[in-house]
Amino acid sequence: MACAICLEDVFIPVEITGFPCDPQYRGCYSFQRVCERCAIRYLHLDKARADRPCRIRCIFCESTLNPREAVEPLYRKDFLLMSLDQKERACPSCPGIRGTHLEIDAHLERDCPRAVVSCPCGVEVERGVFESHQRACCLYRVCPVCSAVILSRDRDTHLREAHGSVSCLLCNKITSRTLSGHMETECCFRLISCRHCSSRFPAHGLVDHLIEHVTASKDRLRLLEDIQKKENRIYESLLREAREVFESVYGGLED
Repeated sequence: MACAICLEDVFIPVEITGFPCDPQYRGCYSFQRVCERCAIRYLHLDKARADRPCRIRCIFCESTLNPREAVEPLYRKDFLLMSLDQKERACPSCPGIRGTHLEIDAHLERDCPRAVVSCPCGVEVERGVFESHQRACCLYRVCPVCSAVILSRDRDTHLREAHGSVSCLLCNKITSRTLSGHMETECCFRLISCRHCSSRFPAHGLVDHLIEHVTASKDRLRLLEDIQKKENRIYESLLREAREVFESVYGGLED
């Protein structure tokens, strides 16, 4: 069977299912097969959603779809057709790898570094560069313990099962303690009380809060210093006045 796109012998035959002309009944692609690599390029699945065109048309009719918003998968493999093909085939990327259509498909699915693999973000990239893509993909994170690249949604499970650790929901810190113990005694976002004013605030704000107390205390000391200076002046003035009155009434003090 020839590929409906490249017109060569179909390799890894797939049925395109994303167009509205191909519902669960007989449609344009019901009896047409294309190579998987042709389908990927035709549907722009080798690009990030934002980089895909907003509209592509069915090869056989006027139906269109938006690759940016289409619900994947947009094609499915025809394993029956592959099972009927017993001709020996070669992997297009790995010299020396030969087998039946199904065997080569299995090789491409598991081992071939040039085979296209799908990322949950919607991009399809070669397996050999998939790890580099993962490190740049917004859906993946690097484990802070072992540096493995894992899906963000699997991070807590990985930490618990691989390292016996948990990630705090508040500070995101990795700890081997129980989560409740960490949140009670270690977490920088745990609520604590100030022993000077009984205010409650996150622990990471303690230094700033104490600095506020230091500033207020310093202001009070300055106020007291001003009051003391003023009282000293009043004291000296009263003392001079008392001496002057005493001298005017009783005369000068005798030696």
